[in-house]
Amino acid sequence: VSIIKNVGDQIGGSLPHGHQQILLSNIMPRRVKENKRFLEKNGIPFAAFLLSKTPQALIVRDYGPAVLVVPYFMRRPFDMMLCLRDSSRGHIYDLSPDELRSVVTGWRDATLAIRAVMADIGRDLAFNVITHNGSEGGLYFEFLPYTQETGGYEQLGLVSCQSDPLQAASRLKSLI
Repeated sequence: VSIIKNVGDQIGGSLPHGHQQILLSNIMPRRVKENKRFLEKNGIPFAAFLLSKTPQALIVRDYGPAVLVVPYFMRRPFDMMLCLRDSSRGHIYDLSPDELRSVVTGWRDATLAIRAVMADIGRDLAFNVITHNGSEGGLYFEFLPYTQETGGYEQLGLVSCQSDPLQAASRLKSLI
C-alpha cells in the first residue's frame, strides 16, 4: 500500500489541488524494493540505520518515540524525515498512543516549517509527504518541499542539492 500527500499546483501531477492518495497495487515501487534490499544487506531497516547515523546537528526535533531529521544525504533543500525509534513498527495501526501522538506532532511541525520556509524563499507552497510502511523499512515519513527545479542530472538519477543539510536543519529548528 502506497500513501502520499500532495500540496501545491507544482506537485500534484494529475490533480492541481492538495490531496492524499492511497494506492493498493501488485507492483512494488522502487523505494520499497530499495528498503527491502537495504534490510537484507544490513540486517536493520533503513529508518533505524538513518537514526543511528544522524548527528545531533541534523535533528530538527526529538518527540521521544519519533524524531524529525534532515537526512545527511538531503536531495533537495529542507527535505525532512520523521522516523520512529522502534523500527519494528511497520504500519500506523501498530503505533501506541504515545507513538501516534509523536507522529501527528511531527507532521504538524514539519508542514508548518515547510510553509514558513517556502514563503521565506519566495516559492509557491508545494510539497509531497511520502509514508513508507511495511516490514521492509519500518514506518517513516518523508517531507519533500519543492524548493528547487529538477535539473538534467536529476533525470539520470544523480542529485544536485543547492543547500547544505546543516544549514537546512538549523533554519528548520528556528521555525518550529
